[in-house]
Amino acid sequence: LIVLPMTKIGGAFPLSERDPKTGTTRSSQRWAEMLKFLRELPDLAMVAIDTLNSVSHGDENSAVVISEMMREAHRVCGELGAALVINHHLRKSNEPVKSLEDLKESIRGSTAIPSYFRINFGMFRATDYDRRCKALGIKPHKDAVWRMGIAKANIMGLYSGEKTLIRANGCMEDKT
Repeated sequence: LIVLPMTKIGGAFPLSERDPKTGTTRSSQRWAEMLKFLRELPDLAMVAIDTLNSVSHGDENSAVVISEMMREAHRVCGELGAALVINHHLRKSNEPVKSLEDLKESIRGSTAIPSYFRINFGMFRATDYDRRCKALGIKPHKDAVWRMGIAKANIMGLYSGEKTLIRANGCMEDKT
């Protein structure tokens, strides 16, 4: 496992940049350098990016911007043969996420975002934490119990439904 905090290499950068003369997009210089570095890693299996917004070159509500950015991001899979994970946040709302359908509808930005990924999964606080904590024999606390599941997938045979997770010693444990 190699963790490369972007703060150590000058901060986050966009994967794409727009050519001021032609208006077309291309790999940003820093992304091209990162891809070169990644190609040199033996047995590269996965690249994780936190967050989608930090590597975007424009408005996350624009399907065109998302398409341009994802064309670059997918090079991890196509050229490097590695899995790609990109963390993205839910939109802010006064209503908590209560189901996987709510989770899917709460993905922030353009509807193109979930479309570009084979799997969209997420975690959200269990709004019924009192009941779940009592059933698990733990002290009720709103951050103690979380729910996780796949909101959308293009791969057949994946787990469907939800998992119940508890925060224990800084990690999440499956208590489904």
